[in-house]
Amino acid sequence: HQGNRLNQVEDYRDLSASRRCEFDHFLLRQAIQKGTKLFQGSAVKTVDPVTPAVTLADGSQFTADYLIGADGVNSLVAKALFGHGFDKKRSAFALEIEAPVSDQLPMISDPEIHFGAVNWGYGWVFPKKETLTIGLGGEWRRNPDIKQAFQRFLQLRCGTIPKVKVKGHYLPFGNYCRQPGRDHTLLCGDAAGLVETITGEGIAFAMQSGQMAAQSIIEASGLNNPAAALNCYQHRYREITDILRWSNRLRYLLFPKLSESLFLKLLPKTTTVPRRQMDLMAGELEYPAYSRFLVTKAGAALARKVGLK
Repeated sequence: HQGNRLNQVEDYRDLSASRRCEFDHFLLRQAIQKGTKLFQGSAVKTVDPVTPAVTLADGSQFTADYLIGADGVNSLVAKALFGHGFDKKRSAFALEIEAPVSDQLPMISDPEIHFGAVNWGYGWVFPKKETLTIGLGGEWRRNPDIKQAFQRFLQLRCGTIPKVKVKGHYLPFGNYCRQPGRDHTLLCGDAAGLVETITGEGIAFAMQSGQMAAQSIIEASGLNNPAAALNCYQHRYREITDILRWSNRLRYLLFPKLSESLFLKLLPKTTTVPRRQMDLMAGELEYPAYSRFLVTKAGAALARKVGLK
């Protein structure tokens, strides 16, 4: 918190980190090897979710029995379906750099989570073999000065502001689609708003929802009924939205100023809270159990603060 270490987790299972450019390219190669046709160099211009059809900027048009919109928070498919995108006032915004490891940067060997650098959010430092991924994200409407906050965070953690490209992007924070598509047009990942509001996790849900959409299309094709794809998808999709519902509630316990002050006092005195958070991220702990655990911890800390026994 603001440069002071509150706690650390030791002797946990191994963690692996990957650069997104390499990870995404790996997934792309796998898709191509399975027969996917790749079209590059011409952006999607319009989407017709009824046919469905997609028209590119060069005039090319593609039609299909099914369409999966996996085109991010600014999804054209979602706009074509519902007439609007995500409300930026209800979204989060994140800034991130990928800085090459050098003598100008501090030696960092463990992942770090930073509180107090932004409102209703956090900062992160993830060391990798050749780079440091450093980022900051929080609710957009509560952080009008997030660019300046990121500059301060970089200066605090690195002692300098690395001269590398800063990437910024919106996150559909707690703003997921209750209906992830229509008939034979489905939405996945950020296009469906599948971002967890405590950790900002999105890529796992993107991959999981993509697999669910594929399974649903296979099921609808087996029924010879493309319009059944959404119904097939919806019951699988709830597995993700049940998690997001819990995280949306839990953020009102974790992020307000009163809660922040309580956790700042609690974290240095506990070994269980950060380990439970790691268990949650590793998929070893479900949100209902994690929520009950945090409420119990926070309630006990609050009772001590006001002098109750």
